[in-house]
Amino acid sequence: MFRDITELRHVQRELEEANLHLRSVQDMKNELVSFVAHDIKNPLSIIVATCGLLDRANQLSPEQQEDVDGIRAAAHRINRMVLDMIDLQLAEDGALQLNVQTIEVRDLMQEVARSLIVRMGRAHQRLSVGTADGLAIRGDRSLLFRLIINLADNCLKYGPPDGQIRISAWRSTGDRVAIAVSDEGPGVPEHMRDRIFDRYAKGERLDGQRSADSRGLGLRFCSVMAEAHGGTVWVEDAEPHGARFCVALPAG
Repeated sequence: MFRDITELRHVQRELEEANLHLRSVQDMKNELVSFVAHDIKNPLSIIVATCGLLDRANQLSPEQQEDVDGIRAAAHRINRMVLDMIDLQLAEDGALQLNVQTIEVRDLMQEVARSLIVRMGRAHQRLSVGTADGLAIRGDRSLLFRLIINLADNCLKYGPPDGQIRISAWRSTGDRVAIAVSDEGPGVPEHMRDRIFDRYAKGERLDGQRSADSRGLGLRFCSVMAEAHGGTVWVEDAEPHGARFCVALPAG
């Protein structure tokens, strides 16, 4: 009996030491994320401000203006990625605070469309937006905007050139509003449909295509933010082909 208790205490000490080490590593990771986010924001602000100065100069050719718009859109996209990384960490640590308000779905989708227009134009992709009248949801507008943008980004990556991206919204069951973003790409195989929402998972489409610039955080962000709002997110087949990413959120 004495030997058994001694061994248990030894195992307990090892577990406590391992737990302290994990906490230390977690603190270091959080500090690194904070430093990266802070250091990236300053140069991004300079890039966006410079684009504004070039706009006001009124001396750009149409081709140059298109390049400036592309630079500005890329800077905003990087800024969203940084914010996603910070908020994802906060949510997984249980420290995320939501600024909950009633959001008109049509206004939110129009904001998303304006943000996507430059990238879609460069890829010659088309955007279709449709929603029923009078739909509203309850949630944090900034977080839900980025959730839908991330779903759309995934569709843009895998959708074909000259293809169409569709964003739609409707009243769902259980006092929910569903928002869907679909593409005309190869779709997502069934065995991948749960895994693509895991951290660092890189989605594979039916033709084996992977996105080279994806690190698997975008869809993980969508899953965590939907859960933080009391909602769910999933992917299904689009008609006649492609992937359809859906999120159901509490109605406003």
